[in-house]
Amino acid sequence: TLTGATGTATPVTLGTASASGTVTEDDVAAPPASVVLSIADAPTLTETGDTGTTDLVFDLSLSDASFTGSLQVAYDAGAATSQSVSFVDGIGMLTVSVANDDVDNGTETVEVTLTGASGAGPTVTLGTATASGMVIEDDITGGGGTVSTVVTAIGASSDDWEQFGGGGSGDLEFGLNGSRAQAVGMRFDGIDIPQTATITDAYLQFTSLQTSSGAANFTIGIQGSETAATFSSGAPPQSRVTADEFAWSNVEQWTAGGTYRTPDISGLIETVIGADGATNAALAFIVAGSGSRVASSFDSGDAPELVLVLDDGSALTL
Repeated sequence: TLTGATGTATPVTLGTASASGTVTEDDVAAPPASVVLSIADAPTLTETGDTGTTDLVFDLSLSDASFTGSLQVAYDAGAATSQSVSFVDGIGMLTVSVANDDVDNGTETVEVTLTGASGAGPTVTLGTATASGMVIEDDITGGGGTVSTVVTAIGASSDDWEQFGGGGSGDLEFGLNGSRAQAVGMRFDGIDIPQTATITDAYLQFTSLQTSSGAANFTIGIQGSETAATFSSGAPPQSRVTADEFAWSNVEQWTAGGTYRTPDISGLIETVIGADGATNAALAFIVAGSGSRVASSFDSGDAPELVLVLDDGSALTL
C-alpha cells in the first residue's frame, strides 16, 4: 500500500494505492510415490429375483487417505477383468454382479482377487488382495417343502440395550462404548418355529451407522429361555445367563449405511428351543468383545433383525 511520494516540484497524489503479489512455495510435500490397495469382504445379500443381477459391493481402501481420483482396478472373480473405480479420500467401491436365476443352487460365494491397478498418480501395490461375498438363494426348496425366510425386527425401545447407554439409544455400540468394553442385548419377540421345521440358517442383521475398519472380535451369547424378558436397568444384558455362545471372529469392515450380518447362529437357537419348536417365543442375544462396530437401533429407525430360514414349507407370520 502506497502512503505518499516526495522529490518533485509538482505535488504527488495517490491513485491506485494498493496491490498484491504471490510467492509460490517450492517446499510442498510431494505425494507418495506408491500406495497400497486393499479389498474387504462384501456384505452378504439375498438374490433379488429370477432375472437381472444381484450386485456385491466390495470396499477398496488406499494407504494414502488423501487420494481422490480414479484407478483402473484389475481383478479376477472367476474370470480376469477390470473396472474403473472412483476414490474419495482413499476409499472406493468395486461392484461385482452375480446373475439371478430361478434354480435352487444354494448360497453362491464369490471370491475376488485383485491383480493390479493403474492410473494417473502414484504406483499402486497390493495389500490384502483377496475377499469374498455371498449371495443367498431365494428359490430354495428342501425336503418336502419350500424353505421360508422369516425376518423379525426388534419391536420396542427396551428390546435393544447397551450396558453403558441403556435403552432408547440411537445406536448400538458393539465392543467398545468410548473406551469401555460393554455388553449389548437384543431381544426378538413373537417367534414361531414349528416342531417339524429345521433351521437351515439363522443370523442377526444390522444397518451400520458409521464406517469402522479396525479389528473386531465378538462373542454372541443366547439367554437360556424361550421367554426372555425385555431389558431394564434392573435386568441389563450383562446380567443375563447365557446357555450357549458363538465366536464372531474377524468381523468385516463396516461402511456407514451398509447392511451386515453375523455368521450362522442356528446352533445357538437350537440350544434353547430344542426339538419341540417354539410358539410366540422371545429370544435374547448378548454381544460383547473387542474392537468396535456401531449399528442402528430401534430408536434410530433401522432396528436389528433376526433372520430365520426354515426348511418345512411352513407359512409363518410374525
